[in-house]
Amino acid sequence: MLNYNKFNKSVLFICLSLTGGLSFAADSDDPIRQRIQADQTIRQQQRDSALEKQIQPDVNVNLGQEQNKISAQQLQYLRSNSETPCFEIKKILLEGEEAHQFISDFNVITTGKNNIIGRCLGVNGLNQALDLVQNKIIANGYVTTRVLLPQQNIASGTVRVRVIPGRVDQIKFAEGTSKRAHLWNALPMKSGELLNIRDMEQGLENFKRVPTVEADFKIQPAEQKKESGYSDVVLAWQQAKPYRLHLGIDDSGSEATGKYQGTATLSLDHVLTLNDLFYISYNHDLGGGNSGKHGTDGFYASYTIPFDYWLFSTSYSRSNYLQTVAGSSETYQYSGKSELINADLSRVIYRDAHRKTALGFGGWYRESQNYINDVEIEVQRRKTAGWKATLDHVEYFSNATLNGNVTYKRGTGWLNAMRAPEEDFGEAYTHVGILQANASLQVPFKVGQQNLQYLAEWRTQHSNQPLTPQDRFSIGNRYTVRGFDGEQTLLADNGFLVRNELSGSIMNKPHSWYAGIDYGEVGGKTAHYPNPLPGTSLLGAVIGLRGQIAPLRLNYDAFVGAPLKKPDHFETDDYTTGFSVNWTY
Repeated sequence: MLNYNKFNKSVLFICLSLTGGLSFAADSDDPIRQRIQADQTIRQQQRDSALEKQIQPDVNVNLGQEQNKISAQQLQYLRSNSETPCFEIKKILLEGEEAHQFISDFNVITTGKNNIIGRCLGVNGLNQALDLVQNKIIANGYVTTRVLLPQQNIASGTVRVRVIPGRVDQIKFAEGTSKRAHLWNALPMKSGELLNIRDMEQGLENFKRVPTVEADFKIQPAEQKKESGYSDVVLAWQQAKPYRLHLGIDDSGSEATGKYQGTATLSLDHVLTLNDLFYISYNHDLGGGNSGKHGTDGFYASYTIPFDYWLFSTSYSRSNYLQTVAGSSETYQYSGKSELINADLSRVIYRDAHRKTALGFGGWYRESQNYINDVEIEVQRRKTAGWKATLDHVEYFSNATLNGNVTYKRGTGWLNAMRAPEEDFGEAYTHVGILQANASLQVPFKVGQQNLQYLAEWRTQHSNQPLTPQDRFSIGNRYTVRGFDGEQTLLADNGFLVRNELSGSIMNKPHSWYAGIDYGEVGGKTAHYPNPLPGTSLLGAVIGLRGQIAPLRLNYDAFVGAPLKKPDHFETDDYTTGFSVNWTY
């Protein structure tokens, strides 16, 4: 909890100083007020991030491909020389247009255990070898490309293999599709190109990123071109409606600025008919918390548009807060406002049947001011800007999905960004690098007839230099280490957290229970200087219920948590409860 006596003295000191026209350095700036402002900024960013995941969930499409089944006995037969009649294979000669593009796929039968060069094979053995090649081609996404053995005499040892490339002829929508559907910026394939299922997966992701859109592909024999290998790609596209309205209420706020929070969000899906997504959101406190005048509100807007394997997104957020602190002879109102602008451009650089990798680059600009009784505390004014590079990866396993992200951020002097006053004393820096990483693992499984899921999340941050409070790593609330009321958090330059959650459906209904244990640590210079934290680690637990009430269009989440381990002087309730209810139209 906040030390209000120290806070009041510092408030009075700065007010008198401002009246005298003095300018103060970082060590005159009360760290409690800095943490109040940082807590509000970080809390709003966490709310915005949670909202973005709800409004614009990640979409990963993995179509899978049907391959020729080859048994262990067939492989053993292929590796033996038992077929009669058989001929020693000396060379493989590829025939057909674009055959050179598939040379590497034949390595599966020219190297390693399945190498057929120098072996004595008959027709059956050669066909099994070509099944291996065919599977390799399909695994690389060329699902309509075929390899076959033309009529020939293989007694010479030279085997001719014909490659029939699978190409795209027409790309069209199914009959009756709305005229609002557009392909040009969503599907990275053109008529006449080799048909690759990876391009279709990317296209489906671009379509389905808009939550109100359902889309699917069919590959059909070409209607116009009669040459072998050509196919038509037919897209079924349907949009339920071009907008969504979300209304939500939760108790994620703080006692100082309003415990209960309400949110209204309007989403315009496929707004420019470019498979784009735009939404705006406004949140405001609904009461609860400490006595006295207080409150918080925020505005968030986001726009996302794909271009084949590229994705551009930008967002803007603004937030304000106000809290009242009663002094010995006067009541003080402490308030602040902040703005954040982000812009990001990313590209999928690799994808196959088991994984996907994307690289991104972006920039940001952030500005904040703080006030006491409507008088700005100029020493707390912040203007920061910088760039960031990201690496995203998704790995698909047979029954699990692993998501990972690494981000490197660096502050700069762009857009008239200001140095932090703390830099004069070596206490904090803004023009430094910050390395952030996170990963999540989802594993669904069954125990008897019970559907269960294990979810593990890991996040970390590291910087070689001390950071200003807004850039530090925070733990101790429902968005980080659960089981704590969030009124006090641990905030430092570096840190990591691990969240473990087991959930299960209730009677196969759209309701589920969940239980979690979370752990987090913080560290770095600011954990110990100039104002040491009461400790550096937290361990908490949570149990809850979440689900949908479809007739009422409601989603809900309710939980109770408790701290399992905390520093001695870290103040939090013995147990904490929380809820959120969202109505969607």
